[in-house]
Amino acid sequence: MKLLPTNTKLGEESKQQLTELGNKLKPYLKAYQESRGAIAHIYTHWKTTATEGAKKYAEQFMQDIGISKGYLSKLKTVNDFRQKLIDSGEPASFVNWYESQGIYNQYEMTKIILKDLVMLWQNEMNVSRETLKVLKANCLGDTRRKDEKEDQGLSELKRFINLDNERVSFLKQCIINEKELPLINDLYLAHCWSSLSEESLLTIIKQKISIKPRTELTLFESKLRQIMIEEMDYRESLKAKQQTHPTTTTTN
Repeated sequence: MKLLPTNTKLGEESKQQLTELGNKLKPYLKAYQESRGAIAHIYTHWKTTATEGAKKYAEQFMQDIGISKGYLSKLKTVNDFRQKLIDSGEPASFVNWYESQGIYNQYEMTKIILKDLVMLWQNEMNVSRETLKVLKANCLGDTRRKDEKEDQGLSELKRFINLDNERVSFLKQCIINEKELPLINDLYLAHCWSSLSEESLLTIIKQKISIKPRTELTLFESKLRQIMIEEMDYRESLKAKQQTHPTTTTTN
């Protein structure tokens, strides 16, 4: 938690005063964040079995000590996202790094593309609010561009495929807007993604590269090889990162 943003336009005297305040508060801020998180975590689990009357009084108490409904909502989002990382098999060191970022940053990280999040972890970058703001804007821009391309291609796609409104709705909600599928960014790709089996896709690729056998790689083959090289390098970097960042036990 930084009191002074890196891009502030404050004068030098104001910056110096805020830096002084930040240095005085620093020993206590970590304990405050940990205590606040622990209280919210205990309360969240307690309320699942509490009566309405008990919850009513407890909610007021939580607000009195500075834990708002908004904070609790963010905490739930953070916990759900962390569990998603665990369930998807992400390295324990990556999950631990995510947990170390503080509730605000953890919440903002749920709004960016996973690949960008991994990049921050791999490069051990200082995760500032400014950095997250840029990554969120990039993610939002990608979503807008997807919508534009999708609208342009919809009428053309319907000429070739019997695509009713229910199918379009499914493709948008479950595939195009899925953060883990950033490359599937229009209806045609989404339809192919959900329709083709791996065997069908491999058959098409095999046919593509065997139409005109040549002594040199075609442009398509070069692109295919580059994709595989980049993917293998990415996986090797994850393995190396996991080895250099041994798993540590964390407590909520």
